[in-house]
Amino acid sequence: MRGMTKWMPFKSLVGQDTYLEKFIMENSMVKRPSLSEDQCLEINSTLNSLKKGDRVHLSYFFDGEIIEKDDIFINVDTVYKKIYFKDLTLKEIDLLNIHMIV
Repeated sequence: MRGMTKWMPFKSLVGQDTYLEKFIMENSMVKRPSLSEDQCLEINSTLNSLKKGDRVHLSYFFDGEIIEKDDIFINVDTVYKKIYFKDLTLKEIDLLNIHMIV
């Protein structure tokens, strides 16, 4: 079966596969969205009404991606501007949206 040669056109050069993966990853990244004043007030209001152990659905910006996740709220540190969840610690600036799950 001499005519059954498999070609790898996109990974034929050494190091080309890592370059292509990096290129695709960089092109799929998004910029940090800016929040309006109303959105900031809504997030602040929600954070003030939360108690330790409340289940929340949140969306946040991390490393060029917008991630949505359900987690358990722990605490807000106003000095260091961090929000603590059971499996996650966020900077205030990274939080895009948060809703309490009933």
